[in-house]
Amino acid sequence: MPETLLSIADITIRLKSKSLPEEETTNHFRYDHFILKDIPSGVDIDLDLKITPRYKIYKRKELFRAERDTPKAKRFNFEGKLGRKAPHLNKREERYLGEGLEWRISRIGKKMLIEGGSSGRYQLLINEYLNKGEIFIINADNKWMMTDVIYGFLQVLIIYYLGKKRLGTLFHSAGLHDGERGFLFAGLSCAGKSTTSRIWDKIPEVNILNDDRIIVRKNKGRLYMYSTPWHGDYSEYFKGDTVKKAKLSKLFYIYHRDTNLAEKMDSIDGFNHFFKTLFLSFWDKECVKFTFDFLVDIMSQKACYKFGFKNDSRIIDCIRNLT
Repeated sequence: MPETLLSIADITIRLKSKSLPEEETTNHFRYDHFILKDIPSGVDIDLDLKITPRYKIYKRKELFRAERDTPKAKRFNFEGKLGRKAPHLNKREERYLGEGLEWRISRIGKKMLIEGGSSGRYQLLINEYLNKGEIFIINADNKWMMTDVIYGFLQVLIIYYLGKKRLGTLFHSAGLHDGERGFLFAGLSCAGKSTTSRIWDKIPEVNILNDDRIIVRKNKGRLYMYSTPWHGDYSEYFKGDTVKKAKLSKLFYIYHRDTNLAEKMDSIDGFNHFFKTLFLSFWDKECVKFTFDFLVDIMSQKACYKFGFKNDSRIIDCIRNLT
């Protein structure tokens, strides 16, 4: 059976399917770096991928759901992110999914069910250890693309896997590698993560890991930032020689300002700011507790700053000159 191997933050995912994904002619550079060319020594998550024209109706216990505000008349009649027109749901599926669903997670016995609506049409049924499951892509054309995986269910699965396995966490942040140093720029939406990445990407010796999503993990006692394929408004850095990980040196909570100002924060103030930028597995209290403790550990080890900046290249010297 044909298979595709992905690696994100040293987590290896194997996708087995009867058919290879359709070749995509545009924007595939955004995830090419995460597809493995060589066979790895081991696999962390093993998934059988199947295509189905309709959602399966499961009896389940819902744990968490994410919704978007969508006008009722248009909620299922849209051009999806994947460039294909989503088929209309029948009334049974509408009742099953509910209005405006982006994604949700439920429990079926000892298995977990992750389902997508407007953010990608899929149903992932996976065991409680999150290492073996089936992913059903909802597509009446009986075809699938790698974007169905990368920009569909995979981000939710990785967030949960990081917490479940006590590995690390995902920040709403940009990250870059500058010589021997790795800088993380976290912030809420429109704080300037993509803007910061554009500025630094002009410097030849700098490598942008990502402009919107960064995973932080500990490896042999050291904290590392990892690139992910879930980019923001700027993705041109993926066309170059992408660095997949870098040692974490400093963290910055960013916001826009008329002049550049870096204010060092203590660990408590840093925690209060950076906690707002984490992606949490809210449905699992043990995962939340781990993420809480992991952020405390990060704040105790690394310098963190509140950084207001103006949109110009002077932020580079401002950051580099911090001691």
